[in-house]
Amino acid sequence: MEAIDRTFKQIIDTSIQYVVPVFQRDYKWDEEQWQRLWDDVDRVSSKNGNTGHFLGSLVQIDSGRTTPSLSSWLVIDGQQRLATLTILVAALRDHLEDTGWPQDEDGPTKASLEDMFLRNRNVSGDREYKLSLRRTDNATLRGIIDRKDPATVEGNPSGQIRGCYKFFRERLNAPGFDPLALYNSVASLRIVEVTLKREVDDPQFVFESMNHTGVGLSQGDLIRNYLLMNLEEKEQTRLYSDYWRATEGYFREPDGALNDELFDAFLQDYLALKLNRNRREPRHRIYDEFKRHWDVLHGKGTLEQGLQEISRFAGYYAVFRGRQAPSTERLARALRDVRRRGTTSAVLVLRLYDCFDQDKNLTEAEFVSAFALIESYLFRRAVIGLQTRWGSYYRFFSEMARDIHNMADPTPLETVERVLRSWEEWYWHWRFPKDSEFIQALETHDLYSLGGVCKNLLDRLENFDTKEPSPTSTYTIEHVMPQSPGEEWQKMLGDE
Repeated sequence: MEAIDRTFKQIIDTSIQYVVPVFQRDYKWDEEQWQRLWDDVDRVSSKNGNTGHFLGSLVQIDSGRTTPSLSSWLVIDGQQRLATLTILVAALRDHLEDTGWPQDEDGPTKASLEDMFLRNRNVSGDREYKLSLRRTDNATLRGIIDRKDPATVEGNPSGQIRGCYKFFRERLNAPGFDPLALYNSVASLRIVEVTLKREVDDPQFVFESMNHTGVGLSQGDLIRNYLLMNLEEKEQTRLYSDYWRATEGYFREPDGALNDELFDAFLQDYLALKLNRNRREPRHRIYDEFKRHWDVLHGKGTLEQGLQEISRFAGYYAVFRGRQAPSTERLARALRDVRRRGTTSAVLVLRLYDCFDQDKNLTEAEFVSAFALIESYLFRRAVIGLQTRWGSYYRFFSEMARDIHNMADPTPLETVERVLRSWEEWYWHWRFPKDSEFIQALETHDLYSLGGVCKNLLDRLENFDTKEPSPTSTYTIEHVMPQSPGEEWQKMLGDE
């Protein structure tokens, strides 16, 4: 590799395009990082002579698409600061235009900022832009550079990109702002440009060395990079588009942001299922365990087959967590009922879903019956007041999933039934409560004080055996009798 200390202007003011490859994460910086960069720029402008400020590193590798007229580099590390600087320059350009900043040959102009920092001269199409981000991020950034209405941006505009632009526009409009000082400061910011050589340097090793703590990167980010980074750009894009985009899509919020916490939860449960474990790996260990056991996770299959399987299980998980609709209303109700008792059964649900959807050794009726057993088991135990610790339930459901995988029963449903019966013999404190003790608990226990149990019970009574269920999720529990009845109530109720 080759490392050179250069100014931001020296790096960007050439016929060049930096491409953030598909394996990289979305733009994630927020106001804390924007403010820090703004403070750095302000600090530089306050120095005599604009001696510059070290901003960090930019790690790049030839994209394989370089031509005599344009150099093209894949960004391995440094995309967040590169994108933020680009947005800052675009905000400065628009400020100059909107405020009528006087044209000066020694100062910044709209044309000079575009030519030096935003666009490539004499190039059209995608290569016109000096920075190319990922998907919606890229469409939003180009919309800013082209000064388009955000409503015209393809897909859901990136809230982070738009937020960054708004942040800098507000700072630029502050009283006493000096555009020339900002321009000189940005141009003189110093960055160590690290260029990797194919067939010599390992991009994944370099990336991990520079991000060894994983700070700022989710476990999903690290896994995606590990799987796709060392491939050719065309293959990266194909595999991402065909599989990983859908995988991430299951965990995106309506505004397009990736729910890292939920994605990590899926990865924890997926690892437990595939590695036959009865516990969840801590979140900060997901990537390390995934990488260490990748050969086991994808078996003898190809990378593409491994990605396909991850995407399939992510779809199952999204249905279980209520983010995707299952194939039938019958399944939707069964999954909803299990989900209301928590997520401790996630590994077992994934195993059963795979049996139903992929292996085809579980019918829909059996699938629903298995869910009914799981819900009944959890609900009865909650009513009776038996042990309900999350980790212990997770252990037993995970072991049940492993039994389904290893045993040659006629159906997975029979395994679920047999294991639940065997717990009464071998693990009495984990037994499936009998009807008699369940009925006694219903008659004598304070169900209202048990979290979620009362509403769950009333919902099942309300919607039992009906084709048009009431939307009880929006209902509240009302009291016929006051929780603290006064003297008049007590007199009316009588001695009994």
